[in-house]
Amino acid sequence: MIKQHLPKLRQAAGNKVCITIRTNSIESGMFHDDVRNILDKDTAMLIDGFCATKVDTVEIALETCRFLSEMEKQLGLLQNQLKVIP
Repeated sequence: MIKQHLPKLRQAAGNKVCITIRTNSIESGMFHDDVRNILDKDTAMLIDGFCATKVDTVEIALETCRFLSEMEKQLGLLQNQLKVIP
């Protein structure tokens, strides 16, 4: 799983590379678990955000942002620290 490789990846890439984690789509029912399985206080400092697949409606975009904002609050991260690539 990518989570175990994030420290080495960030160290090798430095801040010159934007590290985003690809997730399954919200419609698949797996997006929330994908994020929860990767994101914690430690990994939040190693990644820049998520590449969410099949964000093709406003509703899906809003739910993606809402959920990531909720996770940021739960982990005590800065608001909008996590970026999304649709």
